[in-house]
Amino acid sequence: MALWSADEVAEATGGSWRVPPPAGWAPGRVSYDLTGWVTGHLCILTHPASWGAARGDGVASLARLAANGAAGIVIEPAHLSAALPPGLPTLLVPSTRAALRDLALAARARFAGKVFAITGTVGKTTTREMIRHLTAAQGGATASAMNNNNIAGVQRTFASTPREYAACVLEMGFGKPLDGIAQS
Repeated sequence: MALWSADEVAEATGGSWRVPPPAGWAPGRVSYDLTGWVTGHLCILTHPASWGAARGDGVASLARLAANGAAGIVIEPAHLSAALPPGLPTLLVPSTRAALRDLALAARARFAGKVFAITGTVGKTTTREMIRHLTAAQGGATASAMNNNNIAGVQRTFASTPREYAACVLEMGFGKPLDGIAQS
């Protein structure tokens, strides 16, 4: 089963496809950190207007994303002035930050497996990996990538969790905002 269909992504985010994906389109992950490997990923472009001044504008990554096999991109109106790669599936949403949250909420709503949330001062990553390893053998498991345990990282993990997996293991290690864990 596909992680997301084009219709599911559009419905979850309230977005509209400017360049629709081809038949059989199926991204393998959802990403907002566009610095690494993105082949097969639905890439959510950051923009300071919706992600805050500390985040750069993801539009600088467009050519590299297309060249490296991104499954598609999620953009907001501020990105429309950029030259979008021809043929790359492109979803327009009001806010890419809200789109990530909305994908995570939709993924959580459809997910019937167990969810493990790991918090604490030390040992989160080790504990996460032990639980992921044990649950993966019982029907598949996904877990937070690396130490990406902030709000957006938790949301990305949910948005990248296949609905048929047995478990989703979340590492949650953020303190600001102070109610960050409650928000996730």
